[in-house]
Amino acid sequence: MSHPLVDLETLFREANALEPLPRSATRLISILSEEEWDPDDVVEVVSLDPGLTGRVLGMANSAAVEIGSVDAAILRLGSGTVLSVAIGSAVRWGRRCHPPDYGLDAQELWSSSVASALAVDGMRALTGLPIPTEAATAALLRDVGRLLIARHLDSEVLRLLRSARSGGAMAELGA
Repeated sequence: MSHPLVDLETLFREANALEPLPRSATRLISILSEEEWDPDDVVEVVSLDPGLTGRVLGMANSAAVEIGSVDAAILRLGSGTVLSVAIGSAVRWGRRCHPPDYGLDAQELWSSSVASALAVDGMRALTGLPIPTEAATAALLRDVGRLLIARHLDSEVLRLLRSARSGGAMAELGA
C-alpha cells in the first residue's frame, strides 16, 4: 500500500498554529462582510491602529497626489484594498518562507498574492458587479496552503510539480 503524499494530521496542526490576525484586521473583516457597512467604522478601525494607518496612507499617496487623512486614503484605495493591507501586514508568511518549488522566490510569491487581491478590487471597480469583500482576502491568502503543503512533499512529487510547471509532466506520467 502506498503512503499518503502528505500527513494530514501534521498539516492541520501546522495550519492551526498559524498566527491569528490582529484585532484591526478581524474587525475590518467583520465590518466589511456586512451587506451595508458604515465607512466611518472602517476609518475608526484604521485610525486606531498606528501601523495600519501608516501603511494605508503610504499606499494611498503618490507623486501626483498627497493624502494626509485616513478617510481620504480609504476612499482612494477602496475597502477591499484596505482590508488586504490589514491582512497582508499580519500575514508575512511570504517573507519568512522559502518556496523554491513554485518558481517564485518569497518576495515574488508575496507580491503575486497582493497583486491578486488588488486585481479583485480592480474588477469590482471596473465591472460594477457586487464582488464580495471576501474575494480580495481569498486572493491574498491563496498561496498559504500551497506553502504549507510544499514543506511536506517528497522530492519526487516536487520534481513532478516543477516538470508540470514547465509543461513536461504529462510525458513523464506516460500520458
